[in-house]
Amino acid sequence: MFLERLCHPSSLKKSNKQQRNTEMVVRILPYLTYGEPATMEAIIQHFDPSLQDWGGFDRLQKQHLENPNDESIAQQAMKQRFLLENFVRMTLNLVLNGHWA
Repeated sequence: MFLERLCHPSSLKKSNKQQRNTEMVVRILPYLTYGEPATMEAIIQHFDPSLQDWGGFDRLQKQHLENPNDESIAQQAMKQRFLLENFVRMTLNLVLNGHWA
């Protein structure tokens, strides 16, 4: 449930409530998973496909820049960026909270 909130932007423009909810998930997820190997593994498995294919990320972002009016490409590119941005924010929160520092 929490991980789904970190990879599926509901629209190009999120409401303030949606943004706050996503930010809260990013902030509390490290606390919920700390010291729980199975839960930490689920997070790794969730983000792993995106983190393993940087070439695909670059290609999709380039396609989006070349075809800004293609809604399908725009949605895929946005979802990909959203997922990676949330991964970075979550890992930064782990470090800031001292869990992996």
